[in-house]
Amino acid sequence: MVDVYGEDAARLVRETLFRVRCVTCEKLLAEMVSTPYRLRCPRCKNLNHAGVAGQANGSGSSSLVDEKVSGNSNTSG
Repeated sequence: MVDVYGEDAARLVRETLFRVRCVTCEKLLAEMVSTPYRLRCPRCKNLNHAGVAGQANGSGSSSLVDEKVSGNSNTSG
């Protein structure tokens, strides 16, 4: 895909995640969320994120996920 400036735009691939838990205390943060997201745990105040630009994997601030579904669940087909 090319934007109005003639540059290639990065395609955003969203994943729908179910039962997202805090990586530190394992508190349930969301029943369902799509990436990218950034959630602060109300119990331990840890910042949990996934698919956020500028955040390297393995930084210890990702989150625990019970299930993962790729693609956009809002579209049919």
